[in-house]
Amino acid sequence: MEYTRLPDEYIQPPEEYQSAPEICKPAPEFIWDVPAAGSATIVKDRDRQRKLLRKLWAPVASAMATVIIVWASYNYDLFGLDFLGKDTGSVTPPPGIEVIIPTEPVEPTDPGGPVVPTEPLTQEPITDPTEEPTEAPTIEPALSEEEYVASLLHFSEGSVNGAEEKVLFQYIIQDWDGNSFTTSLSDPDPVSTVTNWCKDRGLVYKMKFMEELERTRTFLGYELSEDAITAGSGDSPDRLVVMSGTIYAVYKETVRYETHINSHGPGYYEIDGDAAFPLLPNLAPDFAGAYAGDTLGPEEYIRMVINGENSYRYLVIGEAWTSEYFRHSLGEVPGASYDEATNTLTLENCTADVLDVNLMGNGFTVNLVGENHIGYILVYGFYYGGSIKFTGTGSLVVNEDQSHDFGLMIDAEQSQSVLMVDKGVDLEFYGSKYAIVIARTTMEKAIWFLDNRTLLSGGERYNGPVIQYNLPLLDENGEVVIENGQLVMHPATIDEYSELVEETCYDYTVITPDGNPATSVFFEPMN
Repeated sequence: MEYTRLPDEYIQPPEEYQSAPEICKPAPEFIWDVPAAGSATIVKDRDRQRKLLRKLWAPVASAMATVIIVWASYNYDLFGLDFLGKDTGSVTPPPGIEVIIPTEPVEPTDPGGPVVPTEPLTQEPITDPTEEPTEAPTIEPALSEEEYVASLLHFSEGSVNGAEEKVLFQYIIQDWDGNSFTTSLSDPDPVSTVTNWCKDRGLVYKMKFMEELERTRTFLGYELSEDAITAGSGDSPDRLVVMSGTIYAVYKETVRYETHINSHGPGYYEIDGDAAFPLLPNLAPDFAGAYAGDTLGPEEYIRMVINGENSYRYLVIGEAWTSEYFRHSLGEVPGASYDEATNTLTLENCTADVLDVNLMGNGFTVNLVGENHIGYILVYGFYYGGSIKFTGTGSLVVNEDQSHDFGLMIDAEQSQSVLMVDKGVDLEFYGSKYAIVIARTTMEKAIWFLDNRTLLSGGERYNGPVIQYNLPLLDENGEVVIENGQLVMHPATIDEYSELVEETCYDYTVITPDGNPATSVFFEPMN
């Protein structure tokens, strides 16, 4: 006997036992003629089934016809096809069958066009009359600490095996004046709460720069997750069985911090409704080299270090640095671009190790876009001008890890150089010793920022030995002291330096109320 070979696409590997897919190819007609491998019994069984169906189809068909004729004799059209050609306009159903006929005739619609309603149509919600009306959901108020603790399972610590640890933080913030604030145990974001409280009071709001005074942890009890299913008894940890879900061992960690006043926060600046930036000379860079320190030519530059490289990338470069002696050239820094027409350096989501600027004038501007991070910033003025103005809607964080002594230093070198911060700018400066230092400026007021806020002037603000200048020691006759053929140097303050150069200069270092240099300074847009 010859058998037709079943195509491979219809053969399922014997090792797979799975439900048939919803959509599958129809079997070919000759599939019945293909015996299963090694089995002749299956073919015989299928032959018996065929013979049985042939014997039964006639009586089954006869019985179905009889039922249809009986129903039709009662004028009930089983298939809606007017089976016996009778008029179904008046239907008499067979016993036990109820037919509901509309009492009013339905007006046919005009097929000539759309029906225009005479009244506005309103869409009524479809509801199930058997359902109870649902009430508006109610928002459960947050539990107090006492209520929350009372809701826990109060077994002894460590008595429940397999419990996951859950820590709820509570912060207590106190300032130097005795004021304090405690966050709620149910607060889902206590750090933001602390931040907002500190901002409102002009306090340092970076928790990692606050002084931690005390930290304690207290066990509160056990808490079951919302999806937890338990068996046994909740009266004893030995009888409690968590069948699904999670059980937590809940702890409260209380951290006490002391914060200090933000040197640029409310209460530490003077209000000036007509605040504006000062009018300064020498706004453009010293492209002509008029103030060059030697005969090499113009020495202006903007240069940056990125990715830990050991060399600078110049975005602006004067002729002195391209000479045979230095042989530097222009380079590119991702996220940094300079516009000569406006003397503006734009930083857009830029990350750099160093921003170093020389003789770019008092109109040099840094426009901030997005989030920017720089290790430290150094600006030189050298008798000409080395101011820096920050503007834009972005933010800049400088020396956040405090790996450098200062975040921003402007060495004016006896020029009218200042720091200016425009409205809407978000700045953070950090330093392991000084956040901001402005040295040897001839401007009595060294930091200017708007939003109707101005800082007190630098020279009047602080004149301590933050920066020490090594000056030759003079004797009582004004002669330079020389010992063993060497000049005897001594550390000098800015007042002594001013006397030597015969020009009043100021060192400006942002300080805290206790007179110490600030290690963090924030400029924030006003709310």
